[in-house]
Amino acid sequence: MRKPSYALFLCPPPLLTITPFPHLNAPLSAAVESDTVGYTTIEMQAGKWYQIGTPFVELKEGTVPTLNTVFTEGFSDGDAAFIYDATTGMYSSERRWSSALGEPGWYIRATLERDTQELPMGQAVFFHKQSSTSKITVKGKVSAQVVVEFGSENGDTWAQIAPVYPAERSLNEMEWENVGNGDSIFIYDSESGRYIAERRWATIGGVEGWYDRATLTLDNQKLPVGQALFIHKATKGVGLAK
Repeated sequence: MRKPSYALFLCPPPLLTITPFPHLNAPLSAAVESDTVGYTTIEMQAGKWYQIGTPFVELKEGTVPTLNTVFTEGFSDGDAAFIYDATTGMYSSERRWSSALGEPGWYIRATLERDTQELPMGQAVFFHKQSSTSKITVKGKVSAQVVVEFGSENGDTWAQIAPVYPAERSLNEMEWENVGNGDSIFIYDSESGRYIAERRWATIGGVEGWYDRATLTLDNQKLPVGQALFIHKATKGVGLAK
């Protein structure tokens, strides 16, 4: 089973399942300001990793989101960001937040160029808070439903995704298409610095869904708004999450 490779300099936490059922990370809270606009905040503590995505779509329809248009508030110099590339199985070049290179924002550490990489809806990001604890804010438009795609026709692929939906839900409250027995999900817990127990797609007693691999019980743990996850699609074909 091929697992993600990691960038130089700082590296996102390796993908390992360790102890089951740690506490979830610092909670995200969402508040809808109108029928179409919302925001969510999360407190990021210095020295910790966070795997999150935005539960909103861009305010301007047709605009392609980037790191510098989605994650813009609450970051400070030295904070790092990594975007996983499911095609290469590696993280893109490390991004660092800087206020000294021009307009404050995310810059490619190797070249010092301002980052312009597209960040498709449902794409999650690993962040590392370098030195200061702060609350970041993500804003956007609430969408009735955004379909997040993952996997490939060859199978055995990894993806780092986040549901685009501004409410807490468990994995089994989401809609899944074209996932099969053996596909796995790993969720990073910022508080403990570990991944919670592996979830596996299975059919047990005639009930299909995501099960805790260790206990063989259906997953019912609520995921905070914006919580991201790693999914290993061992089966062939493109899967969908809604």
